[in-house]
Amino acid sequence: MNVYATLWDGSDWATTGGRIKVDWKLSPFTILFPDFNIDGCMWSGRGLTAPCSTSYKPKWIDQKLTLREV
Repeated sequence: MNVYATLWDGSDWATTGGRIKVDWKLSPFTILFPDFNIDGCMWSGRGLTAPCSTSYKPKWIDQKLTLREV
């Protein structure tokens, strides 16, 4: 399983009122996700999707994004 993240340039609003800018010369940037755990469903090896069994279904599997999160 892979985890992907995006990088947003928040220099204008997220860093001391915009006084600290991102130094893009330091790219590529890396990130670590220590102790990252996620519940998932095992792939059956058939087809393109792997539905969860009825006995185990993680809460996030049916979670929808809010308009703010889209």
